[in-house]
Amino acid sequence: MTLMETIHSPLIHNEDVFSPALRIGDFIFISAQNASGSEGYKPSMDILLQTQISLKNVLNLLRETMNQPSAVIRLNVTAVRESDIPVIRSVLAKAFVEPYPVIEITGAAFLEHGCAVQISALAADAFRIAQMQAQPLGCEGCERRG
Repeated sequence: MTLMETIHSPLIHNEDVFSPALRIGDFIFISAQNASGSEGYKPSMDILLQTQISLKNVLNLLRETMNQPSAVIRLNVTAVRESDIPVIRSVLAKAFVEPYPVIEITGAAFLEHGCAVQISALAADAFRIAQMQAQPLGCEGCERRG
């Protein structure tokens, strides 16, 4: 049986996102996150802040599943301006350590809510995998006392 669960984070206040993340089997699929759900968002926010907020939303959803950034396998990043890519890469480089996730950056003519960047992710559900691999606790080997 495949476990399917919708994951929301109380730290993300974006009514436009129907299902921010899905847990299916051993994987977590995090839908495109952007800065538009953050308090005080304006399309004129600089790319550094928009990228930081977008990534923070992704990582908040990951934490809701008891996982760490190291569980991320792939990031899909969509940017409106090619000139923003170095800033986006610098934010991502600070958030992850080796082995780094696969990062795909594509361009778009526009993004919803006037955002300049959005990030989605695929993660291995390391927490769930560890639970499944844990040995059940039993009395085998326990000394019986009478």
